[in-house]
Amino acid sequence: MKRILMFISLLFIMTSCDKYLELKVKFDGKTEILPRSDVMYEDSVIGTVSKVEYDTKTTMVYILISPEYRSRMNTKTMFFKVKENGKENIMVLLNDEDEAKVLTDGDVVEGMEEFMYYVFRVADKVKVKVKEFLESKEWRDFTNMVTEKINKTYNTTKDELDDETKDIRKDIDEFVNKMNDKYGKEIGEKAKEFVDSLFKSKEEK
Repeated sequence: MKRILMFISLLFIMTSCDKYLELKVKFDGKTEILPRSDVMYEDSVIGTVSKVEYDTKTTMVYILISPEYRSRMNTKTMFFKVKENGKENIMVLLNDEDEAKVLTDGDVVEGMEEFMYYVFRVADKVKVKVKEFLESKEWRDFTNMVTEKINKTYNTTKDELDDETKDIRKDIDEFVNKMNDKYGKEIGEKAKEFVDSLFKSKEEK
């Protein structure tokens, strides 16, 4: 009932003087997000999906954000695809930093995988060193490198994939050892979970 009321209210917003915010969330690969899927912030529905476009490499998800959250959508806001109870929705993490630029209608934002949603949610509750790591250049460079390498394996043979996987795992072990020394052993599990989530995503496509 809550979702139906939210959808009806959004339709009303579209025809009223209140201004909803339309954004485009770009995800790598295919998603299970459908039109009318929810946009959630914690336990609240703050928007809905109006359209989904897939071009064999990326998925563009058009979302409508309720006017009361419009001013809180900025360049520090993060968008994730999260599957719960058999349905994939978009989850939002807000960051009300003064220097962040407010998003406007038609802006394209990068969407992230489910694993990263739980990483950043936990980051607010764990010790400072872990949060510092998740915001570090090392982590950004590592995730970009691993994602690029795994994406390159899509058209490989099984033998080639096995060889690539061994190389990627070797890179992971080296990275984890370095980061464990710098930030602590909590980092190793997060790096491994991230890579496992990418491999799982590949296997499902």
